[in-house]
Amino acid sequence: MKNRVNFLVLVVLFVFLGALGVERYPAGKGNFEYIAPSAEFSDTIKVFYYIPENGERTQMSVVIGFHGNDRDCSYWIDTWKEYAERDSFMFFIPWFTHESFPTRRYQEVGAKDTEGHVLPKSSRTTALVDSLIYHILTASGTDAKAVTIYGHSAGGQFVHRFMLMNNSPFVEKAIIGNPGWFTFPTMEENYSYGIKDLPEIDAQRLRSMCGKNVVLQLAEGDTIRESFLRKTPEADRQGRNRLERGNNFFDTLQKMADENGWEFNWRRVYVPEIGHDAVSMSCHAAQHLLYP
Repeated sequence: MKNRVNFLVLVVLFVFLGALGVERYPAGKGNFEYIAPSAEFSDTIKVFYYIPENGERTQMSVVIGFHGNDRDCSYWIDTWKEYAERDSFMFFIPWFTHESFPTRRYQEVGAKDTEGHVLPKSSRTTALVDSLIYHILTASGTDAKAVTIYGHSAGGQFVHRFMLMNNSPFVEKAIIGNPGWFTFPTMEENYSYGIKDLPEIDAQRLRSMCGKNVVLQLAEGDTIRESFLRKTPEADRQGRNRLERGNNFFDTLQKMADENGWEFNWRRVYVPEIGHDAVSMSCHAAQHLLYP
């Protein structure tokens, strides 16, 4: 009984400190488990982080990373912590396991169920990630109201579809690194290659996406058709490799914005002498693409 009372006291204290804006996560490397406060999700996501040892936490910005299909978070933390400490930002990376988040729920953001039926926005991985971002902003001790998101490879697929489908109020900048294939704004292909069967993606949604602060980061050496590159006819129509597909996607968006007179705030950045390498691309993003 005594142990139960002590546990309840700790829970109440935890909630009270959070309400006061006192950070819940100690500085340095750490992790926590996140359970979405929604009946739509039964997932528990482990989130790894690095919070600088020095600096005023309330003034720190927040970067959230999205890993590749290897589903490995450890080297992301080891790569990003140097830049987080140097430039005084917090870095978080949620772990999307193969078991709970196969391609359908991770790279393709849970837009469809296993039978190919379009799911409501509230039950997609985009909604789950939005709730996680809000949690991080309110529980980490920062005064920041929005974050920068960065994804490489499978994570780049997630990030670009997140920006396509979800007008998140919690994301101020997105950096998309070397996705394997894209969702083009075309009515000639069904999702996940196009938007023919996603009626929610209308002109207003596309215009909003084009106006966002987004960087498409492409490695000039990412031209190899290795075993884990998707080679379906639909993917190959986008290009023979990731560099070609990225260029074709960016050019398509820019042409669409120009033809409609829309504001276009995307940038395309080439990284020389690098192939499909999450560490090198992360280092480039951390050094050159986070600001402004």
